[in-house]
Amino acid sequence: MTEGRILLAKNLLVSTPLAIKQIAYETGFSQSSYFNQSVSSYDWHDASAVP
Repeated sequence: MTEGRILLAKNLLVSTPLAIKQIAYETGFSQSSYFNQSVSSYDWHDASAVP
């Protein structure tokens, strides 16, 4: 589930002018610090992670 939210967040980050806090909220993260930690720890080199 978290992977899907992170991929959605990635899409929103590159395709919308929304602030990071708003994207965190929109993707179901209650705290932007947890959002930042989750996104930072995600393996962006995983080919399956590319939408």
